Amino acid sequence: MLWGQLGMVSVLLRLLALRRTRRLLTYLILRQPSYPAGLDQAMAYAQRIRKLAWKASRHLPFDASCLHQSLLIWWSLRRRGLAAELRIGVSNREGFLAHAWVELEGRLVNESPGVTERYRPFDRGL
Repeated sequence: MLWGQLGMVSVLLRLLALRRTRRLLTYLILRQPSYPAGLDQAMAYAQRIRKLAWKASRHLPFDASCLHQSLLIWWSLRRRGLAAELRIGVSNREGFLAHAWVELEGRLVNESPGVTERYRPFDRGL
């Protein structure tokens, strides 16, 4: 199922760009039963989604970048009622680089702890 959703995210990004894709995905959030309360349980669920998104990205005929995967993870968590945040940051240390990741209550879901030192988030207004 995540393969199809990752494909959908990819097509939406190509057709609508980031801002409109995120807006449409927000509109498409059909609340599923909330995940059990507690940050540890929510993070465990988020890590399962992260692993599935990574696996799905390896078996698709197109490049599913960090943005594609992060949008899918963010959308999956929000559909479960979890307050996930999509973060996008830039770095100019070795040329201009951009990177996307997801945070859940300030904890990184699909990235290592040093990401905020390497990339400066600018997505607060998206």
